[in-house]
Amino acid sequence: MNFRSVQDLNSIISTNISLLKCENFELVVGVPRSGMLPASILALKLNLPLMSISEYIDNSAITHGRTRKPSSKIVKAHDALKVLIVDDSISSGDSIREVKVKIPEHLLGKCRFMAIYGVGKNTDIDIVLETVALPRIFEWNAMYHGIVKDACFDIDGVLCEDPAEWQNDDGEKYLEFIENAKPLYLPLTTIDTLVTNRLEKYRRETEAWLKKYNIKYHRLEMLQVESKEERLDQVDYFKHKSDVYKKSSAKIFYESSLQQAQEIYKRTKKPVYCVDEHFLITPTILRSLLKPKTLKWIVKERLYSYKLIRTTSKLIKKLRYVK
Repeated sequence: MNFRSVQDLNSIISTNISLLKCENFELVVGVPRSGMLPASILALKLNLPLMSISEYIDNSAITHGRTRKPSSKIVKAHDALKVLIVDDSISSGDSIREVKVKIPEHLLGKCRFMAIYGVGKNTDIDIVLETVALPRIFEWNAMYHGIVKDACFDIDGVLCEDPAEWQNDDGEKYLEFIENAKPLYLPLTTIDTLVTNRLEKYRRETEAWLKKYNIKYHRLEMLQVESKEERLDQVDYFKHKSDVYKKSSAKIFYESSLQQAQEIYKRTKKPVYCVDEHFLITPTILRSLLKPKTLKWIVKERLYSYKLIRTTSKLIKKLRYVK
């Protein structure tokens, strides 16, 4: 599976910005919703006005902020002699064709169509900055991608906030947390399997929270131990999530903890998306994380809620607290 982050998106645009400047565009138009992100980055880097497809079709007036005026002198959308219409990606070309149908024919000659990521030659598009083969997933649509239906999801740190230390008492405070946890990401597609280190005895409260936020799923796999103390006494903190994922047909695991994401990947050799760090764990990413310098930075800057057992360049084997 191929993955691109917002950082990757910004980088590929920056790499090609000089070529795009030579095109002398006067207006950047984004295809909602995903196309608005790269369109905004492009408009800022090219210092051009930005608008959506509907605004362009409606011949909306050009607007800009007080501190930065665009280099283009056009007053209304249709004044632009050369327009760059941007989407984040193209595969079948259906989305771009739908956009072209909406644009009046007398304006089409002014427009060039660009996708940041493509899969090969496509006559519906004029510019593709990078070829990225399918299957692929982007940071900005990771939670709403169709692959969610074939995914395992952690709950705490992904669907909802993590409990604070003072809430994790395995008693009244923890029950209050489960009932009132603030949501983070709420996928619209039915999730295949929820895999959590919450104890089985909290199933009823967990299911009530999931129903409250209309989170649909096929299975909920909870930890089969009786108390917080038993959970913390486990020799292997990663076994539950790794085993469920490995035995399942799921194609990706959504996990918030970087250390757990690494270990789940190592044990299953299946993709793990680290929600906190916004990247997909792959062999290349895993190797880079194992470098001493990288691990030192992670320990100091990111894992403030964990007590390290070892601080060498090897993977951290044990955590004081695991969700």
